[in-house]
Amino acid sequence: EIKKSPFSTNTMDYSEEDGISIYYDTSNYIKEIELFEPNGCFLIGDVDIVGKSADYLINILDLNNLKYIINEDHDGMSIADNTIRFFIPNLDEDGNNAKVEAVLIKVKDLK
Repeated sequence: EIKKSPFSTNTMDYSEEDGISIYYDTSNYIKEIELFEPNGCFLIGDVDIVGKSADYLINILDLNNLKYIINEDHDGMSIADNTIRFFIPNLDEDGNNAKVEAVLIKVKDLK
């Protein structure tokens, strides 16, 4: 079993080879999916943005008329009412040259 952190309430599924982590709530329902480098991908239109620069992501979002916000802790951007988050940990230091290291997708509560 693996947990995201010592404070996690449940375990997660993880495949570094596939670039994916799946997080569960206490009832074992999927609550979030994380896609990360080097093998995870997330397409906007037909463009994979994982591993691309923040500037590239902004251009793709703009081309697709997707509104985004910079996260409060400045570790990335979000779209779709924070349902899709782009993890860009060096955004403060590297600005728009910082790399999209992962995409986190919240799964809506279907219970």
